[in-house]
Amino acid sequence: MPFVGKNVRELRAREEFTLADLASLMGLSSQQIDHYEKGLSQPKIEPLDRLYEIARQRGHYDLVFYEPPMNRE
Repeated sequence: MPFVGKNVRELRAREEFTLADLASLMGLSSQQIDHYEKGLSQPKIEPLDRLYEIARQRGHYDLVFYEPPMNRE
């Protein structure tokens, strides 16, 4: 399932987080957050869980960080 990095940026915009703010909340570097947003890398399960947790705690239930696979029938 492809990672939706644009929604990391959307979460930051909604919360007015800098790269450093979100990185601090996630225990990652600003560069790693930037790479997620640009699609240069995809998070492993722990950072992905943390993204969901941060988004849900702030009421952003509409943000999806992975797209479901297409049914290829």
